[in-house]
Amino acid sequence: MSFLVPAALGLSSLALPLIALYMLRSRRERVEVSSLLLWETAGDPLSSSRPWRRLKVTPLLLLQLAVLAAFVFSLARPFGSEEARLGAHTVLVMDVSGSMGMESRFERAREDALGWAGEMSGEQLVSVVEAGALPRVVTAFSRQSEEVADALASLELTGGEADLTEAIRLGRGLATPERPTDLVLFTDGGLAPLAAEPVAAARHVRFDETGPNWAIESLYLERDSAGLVRALTSVANHGGPARAVGVELEAEGTVFARLEVSPDPGGTEQAYIEAPVGSGAVVAARLVQSGDSLPLDDRAWAALPIPSVNSVRVEGIESPFVSALVRSIPDLTEADSSVDSAELSVINRGEPGEVDRPSWLIRTDPPPPGLRLVGIAANLGVTWQRPGEPVLDDVSLAGTAVAETQVIQTDEWLPVVKSGEVPLVLLGRVNGHRAVYFTFDLTHSNLVVQMAFPLLGVKLLEWLGGEAAGGIDPSPAGAPIPLLSSGTGTVRVTGPGGQPVIVGNKAASFTRTGSPGVYRVEYLDVDEQVERAELAVRNFSPDESAGHSRQLAVEAGTFVTDERTSTIREWGLWVAALAASLMVLEWWVALRSPRPARRPTRGLVTPLAAPPRRGRP
Repeated sequence: MSFLVPAALGLSSLALPLIALYMLRSRRERVEVSSLLLWETAGDPLSSSRPWRRLKVTPLLLLQLAVLAAFVFSLARPFGSEEARLGAHTVLVMDVSGSMGMESRFERAREDALGWAGEMSGEQLVSVVEAGALPRVVTAFSRQSEEVADALASLELTGGEADLTEAIRLGRGLATPERPTDLVLFTDGGLAPLAAEPVAAARHVRFDETGPNWAIESLYLERDSAGLVRALTSVANHGGPARAVGVELEAEGTVFARLEVSPDPGGTEQAYIEAPVGSGAVVAARLVQSGDSLPLDDRAWAALPIPSVNSVRVEGIESPFVSALVRSIPDLTEADSSVDSAELSVINRGEPGEVDRPSWLIRTDPPPPGLRLVGIAANLGVTWQRPGEPVLDDVSLAGTAVAETQVIQTDEWLPVVKSGEVPLVLLGRVNGHRAVYFTFDLTHSNLVVQMAFPLLGVKLLEWLGGEAAGGIDPSPAGAPIPLLSSGTGTVRVTGPGGQPVIVGNKAASFTRTGSPGVYRVEYLDVDEQVERAELAVRNFSPDESAGHSRQLAVEAGTFVTDERTSTIREWGLWVAALAASLMVLEWWVALRSPRPARRPTRGLVTPLAAPPRRGRP
């Protein structure tokens, strides 16, 4: 322990006068009387020749010395020196996944991170990285603890999984040559292992509080052959007792069914219920009075599957592969090119003409509006598929080779399959209708002989035909919503909170989808009128409901130099508070101490009868 003002310790000499006061003999009290005659025969008064007496240690003396010592220590400003938790540059990685909502893990993590930020000095830099489905840097190289506190306050818990590997990569990307960078991971560790463990130059602050939890694991709507719509609800029990849990289903704000399920601990229970809804309707299910430790997974949403397309018109150069694909899909017919009632169009090569319906365009000449042809490329292979894209679910194009393809540039269409930087498959809009564009001829690739081709074709046709049902897109929370603007206006996205967000027409996706619920996507024209509207459903990730927690393997010191900064912690305020408490105690003891009775200081003494004189009768 050291002192910032050691000279103040000299005030401890005040203890000497205090002790001297306790050693002085008390003075006699002065009393006024009517006469001294009655005291003539009394002995001569004696007075002490020594004014001092032996020191008597009393509780009051000890308390007063303690109060004096505490105040002297507080004025000397005692402090302790310790190694600072913050380095030259510290990156706080905050996990906002759904499992962090269990037993208020996220709130505790934020409080701990605020404690770290409170230790900042002018020489220390702090950055904050949000570890969600799509990690992002919230603030970088901040010198102000208030700025870091605002960044932490802006974080919101999501219902999806956290990509900790990407969040750590972002934190590593903030390192600079002149400043070593440390990572502090505020996370429960999650279920999936990281791409690289142990994590170098990192510390893991683990949060593993848990409790019983019931969750709506899934909610599906399906239509049977008679046209009856049923809702399939699955409720999981994560560690809770086997008891009945209530479930309510509602559509358009009206509850149409109530039921009870009793899943066993660690198990699930399913229930079917008739749903009086039509195509494109959204149904919400919620647990009633579950009283569990993770309320965020007590709700789920679903919509009717997109109705099948009945007819497709095939145009352009005749392709046996396209015709075979259309004939292989049940209840789908290939309409004659002269028929205008077909719901979809497939245009293979040739000129696209006037696109007046959702269309699948295959290397047309010229490309549709919004695409610029800049060259031709040969002998390419698929190297990238857009993650989380619904039209590519369970579709693997690995091994697909293309002999020749167009090189396309675009700011309006969304590439979903690429070879390096060359787009091969794009999604977009033409004249307000959904469109798929292949930059290569099917006959100039091996795609048509792969098992993935029929599945990809079915998904593309279902996606094109999805306009009639509102383009419902179910995915886990945190998954981005693809945006396919026509380039004539803006996009308005209204999330579960009801607050609309305007997105530019050049945006490829909407990424603020961490909150579970229903998102309404509206494409606006130049007059801000709605051209087309779509729905996107984002539900809580079932893998997060169990609240898995594990200790991450880390290696501290890899990026940390020997020149660690140190910090001091002053204790003066605590010592002053102790002194004030001792003073109150001393006052209380003094009040309760017994006091000797005092004689009156004023008044007359009652005269006594004079003694009789000797020698007289």
